[in-house]
Amino acid sequence: MPSARRDAISAVGVTLIENGEITNSYYTLVNPACPFDPFTVELTGITPEMAAQYPEFDALWPEIRPWLEGALLCAHGASGDLHVLARTLKRYQLEWVETVPFLCTVEAAKQCFPEWERYSLNLVCKALDIPLQHHVASSDAAACAAFLLKCMERDPALPEKARQFDMREAHIVGAAKKRPRRKKTGAALNIENELKKLANKKFAAERRLQYRDTGENVLGVKSKAVKRLAQRIHRKKAAEAFLQDTPHSYLEEDLLHAYLLDLQTSYHACIEKTNAFLPFVENDDVFFALKPKVLLRLPNTLAGECRRWIESENPYTVAFGIRMLSQSIGAKTEEDGFRISDAEHIAGMHIGHPTVSLAAADYFFRLLKFGGDEAADYVRSVVETSAAAKRGMYFYEKDRQAVSVHNAGAQCEADASVSE
Repeated sequence: MPSARRDAISAVGVTLIENGEITNSYYTLVNPACPFDPFTVELTGITPEMAAQYPEFDALWPEIRPWLEGALLCAHGASGDLHVLARTLKRYQLEWVETVPFLCTVEAAKQCFPEWERYSLNLVCKALDIPLQHHVASSDAAACAAFLLKCMERDPALPEKARQFDMREAHIVGAAKKRPRRKKTGAALNIENELKKLANKKFAAERRLQYRDTGENVLGVKSKAVKRLAQRIHRKKAAEAFLQDTPHSYLEEDLLHAYLLDLQTSYHACIEKTNAFLPFVENDDVFFALKPKVLLRLPNTLAGECRRWIESENPYTVAFGIRMLSQSIGAKTEEDGFRISDAEHIAGMHIGHPTVSLAAADYFFRLLKFGGDEAADYVRSVVETSAAAKRGMYFYEKDRQAVSVHNAGAQCEADASVSE
């Protein structure tokens, strides 16, 4: 993906396996017809100028489609890749099959190599000596195919465990759907009415353009107004019923849910409710609104939750786990806030989502600033091999320069006062 929109593709890489052997491959750049995230350019090496020389996805679809037609689709973190493909097909109004069978090699790795601690693509390839030029679509696809064959050596019946992905609705068949229309409970319906009273038609139109939405899932309530509503109702029974009534129908309901979780005062209750809500977080607005401070009261216990979140297939759950883990860095806890195994895992992650990239970069920034000498030494040792660590180092150097300039200015003011 070139940006956080999740309905645009800048490169396609496919490797074909037939009768247990790699037989062919396909690769092309794609003009995504949207702005590029600067970090994605740095991560993949694909610039807007390079992509602009290629057709858009709808023009390339006739040559891409035969590679996917009738195949068992496999990828490392497959649901995320299929979600982007489904959203891109919808963006260009391209008709395809309703469902496709798929295997996720992250799940396959956990089944076939349970002795491993981490399962990011670069780490599994390193463990099995599989060549990989990370974040290059053609290389990622070839490496994923080679790894799948290694998994099938241990479990030949692996293809029989394939699941189905709904390409119309962009979710795994059998998984909880996002925002289906449904009959509300009385408490949730009252809250929906409260939100509708705050709706702004002009803002709604802007939001629909931002999310390429028909308007069915967007009311048009500004975040500040949603936050004020959360503060007003969070102690009421209706709020508790609302938190249990997921999935929601509207973006603003998701925002309200996040703000209500931020106001929780019980660590254990907040963990339970956050775990129930995270699978339904699918955009930056809701993700950045979700920052429950109560979880930081027990950083040692929280760390275990974070490590489970980081293993999720949902990129926003992964990003949330990294962010909460980074928040505990430097905290006075029973154990050191820095664990090298966490840093190694984040440094070696297959990061294809901009929000996860930003969370990982912030993690390394906080290691450098608050993690102590051991943490800083580790970040410096991996800065050339980890894009997230490199970006974190960049933020850290910028922060140091800003502090230096501020201190110099303050000293000049102090000297001037003495002179007067």
